[in-house]
Order: sequence, then structure tokens, then C-alpha cells
Amino acid sequence: MEFLRNVSVVWRLGMGFGLLLLLVAAVVATGATGSAVQKRAMQQVVEVNVAKVRLLSDMLDANNQMMVVRREMLIRQGDGLAEDEARIAALVARYEASW
Repeated sequence: MEFLRNVSVVWRLGMGFGLLLLLVAAVVATGATGSAVQKRAMQQVVEVNVAKVRLLSDMLDANNQMMVVRREMLIRQGDGLAEDEARIAALVARYEASW
């Protein structure tokens, strides 16, 4: 402590502000690293999870369209059966392509 008493006020203030600047730089560096980690996690969510949701949405859409075709088949009671079976086959292929 004797050392600090022999140093002028200007030097003590300069060392104090210098120490504060080092601490601020450390906080900024820590924040930048944390931000990079969060960015990678967000990219993973966007690139992987959103793609999975799109595939599942396509599968659900194909399934819903198959149910509509089957309902129409019941309503028409066999009229246009070949056309309906072709539509269902195309929808099954689309569903399995999403799988």
C-alpha cells in the first residue's frame, strides 16, 4: 500500500480507469462468445427443425387429401373408382416421399 501513497493521484486514477476498461473488455468478450453460441443454436433450429416441420406438414397435407378422396369415393358409391384409386396412389407416393 505504501507504493500507492507514493504514486500521484493522476497515476492512481489512470490505473483505476485502466482496470475498469479491462473489466469492460472482458464483459464484452464474454458477451460476444455467448452471442456466437446462441447464433449457432438458432441456425440449428432454423436449418434442421424447420425442415422437419415442413416434411411433417407435407405428410399431414397428403394424408388429409387422401381422406377427402376416400370420402368422395363413399359419396359417389363407386363412380370414377379408377380415377380415385390413381389419385390415392399419387398421394401415397407423395406421403412416402416425405417420409
